[in-house]
Amino acid sequence: MIDLLFKLVYRAQFYLNVPAILQLLRFREIRDTYYQQLWQGAARNIGAQAQDWDFGYMRISRNSLTTVVKQGSVMLDSHLTLDIMGNKALTYALMAEKEYSTPDYQTFTMRSLKVAEALLDRQKGKEVVVKPVSGTGGGRGSNDRYQGPASAA
Repeated sequence: MIDLLFKLVYRAQFYLNVPAILQLLRFREIRDTYYQQLWQGAARNIGAQAQDWDFGYMRISRNSLTTVVKQGSVMLDSHLTLDIMGNKALTYALMAEKEYSTPDYQTFTMRSLKVAEALLDRQKGKEVVVKPVSGTGGGRGSNDRYQGPASAA
């Protein structure tokens, strides 16, 4: 109970400190302006267009390529990009959309093993690799969705 009281007093002191809050808001405005000018200039330097987007995001586009930035964060290795790339079936689908070659693969669950059997029949006795489609790392398998890309083991 005393801890809660101390937290409430601390918060009250923070919110009642109007000059500090105004300074924080002013800094936020300066930071947002800085990043907006940074990304506008970077886009201009590579012949791209930078557009403000909602919620503080900015889209930078050139030709048919687009990336999204937010202040100092870029899409390289974002959690979303890593999640998508960590999903083998989604990655293969994206590659196929761009007409990159992908191994013969099939996504199946333990309840749809006939799909896996059809993949094995197509491989005519070749070795295949069976991996969890996503959600694991370092060989930890706990997902019941598997795919079997027909690549050499």
